[in-house]
Amino acid sequence: RNSEMWLERRTAYTNSLAVMSMVGYLLGLGDRHPSNLMLDRYSGKILHIDFGDCFEASMHRDKYPEKIPFRLTRMLVKAMEASGIEGNFRHVCQSVMRVLRGNKDSVMAML
Repeated sequence: RNSEMWLERRTAYTNSLAVMSMVGYLLGLGDRHPSNLMLDRYSGKILHIDFGDCFEASMHRDKYPEKIPFRLTRMLVKAMEASGIEGNFRHVCQSVMRVLRGNKDSVMAML
C-alpha cells in the first residue's frame, strides 16, 4: 500500500504543479520560489501562496523584474515522474491551457 500511496502522491504533485504553473502564468504571478509553494504532505498537491506579485506587477519591479512565465527549477522537476516535464506534466499543462482558452470569456469576467 505504501508504494501505491507514493505513486498517487507523486502523480498528484505533478498534476497540481502543472495546473498551478498554468494558472500562475495566466494571473501573472511573480516571485515564485520554493518558499512560495506549499506542499500538502498527505495528498502531494502543490499550492501557490504569497500573492504579493500578481497581474504582472513583478515585471515592473525596479529590482529583479520577473522574466520567466513560471518557475520550474531542477528541484521541482526531479520530484516528478521519470519522464520529467515531457510526460504527465506537459499533458496537464496543455489540457489546462485548452480549457482556459475555451472558456476565455468566463475567465476574463472573473479577472
